[in-house]
Amino acid sequence: ECRYGYWSGIFWKKPASFLYEQNNLTEEAAFDLWLSKFVEEDNSQTSTGTTFSPRTYKFRETLEMFSCYHPSNFQSRFLTSNHPHPQDMDPAVGFEPNTTHALESLRSLDWFASQEFFHESKCVLIHRLILGAMRDAEHYRPSLETFLEEKCRCHNGTTAPIMDTSDVLQHHTEGHRSTMLDLSEDVLAKVAALTRSDVVMYKAALDDFTRAVVEVEASLGHRFMCDSSLNAVTMELAYLGMNVFETYHNHSKCSIQKRRKT
Repeated sequence: ECRYGYWSGIFWKKPASFLYEQNNLTEEAAFDLWLSKFVEEDNSQTSTGTTFSPRTYKFRETLEMFSCYHPSNFQSRFLTSNHPHPQDMDPAVGFEPNTTHALESLRSLDWFASQEFFHESKCVLIHRLILGAMRDAEHYRPSLETFLEEKCRCHNGTTAPIMDTSDVLQHHTEGHRSTMLDLSEDVLAKVAALTRSDVVMYKAALDDFTRAVVEVEASLGHRFMCDSSLNAVTMELAYLGMNVFETYHNHSKCSIQKRRKT
């Protein structure tokens, strides 16, 4: 987004920009270059290799952010900042927002989606819409139940259905990375330095989300968060130290035990 989006793309093409000479870099090299402008080496922590901390100078100027956004804990910053431009660095929030406040803000929402499980997120939303519509006949739509029955169901209990093309959001046609698994340790260390609060919040949010999915599945009587999807996401998020497959199935076992007791 920050390389190929409209406004930032203009900046990358300016001859006066230090990024202008880097337009021929590979995707990973360009990503590394961009990250390096927001982090600095943390010399006090070298036992496990090079580690980084967010750079501490001011980022308010547009050129410092390359006509894009400041990447440090972007999600938790949006959930905690009252700044009119939360894509900038809010001094009141800082580089690492309070994760408790971020989670409180997230959990105050009626519904939120997971990018990794966007189709499953739609299933949860539609189920809640149906529950609301049942209390208001004017807004009831049979097509919603058809979607749940036909689209929100695992094939053979484990294989995900083919997603609608509308489930894939693209802001531009270039630079789409399908995985984080092939990034270098150095790049991943820089990403980690800029996402410490986000990782804590994201893992808790994903735990909440899988629990919500299990509750809807119990109501429907069939699964729509399928093992094929869980395995793929678990592999992709391995660098975060979270096993989504186990998280989901642990919630599922707890749900079954509760239903048996009642």
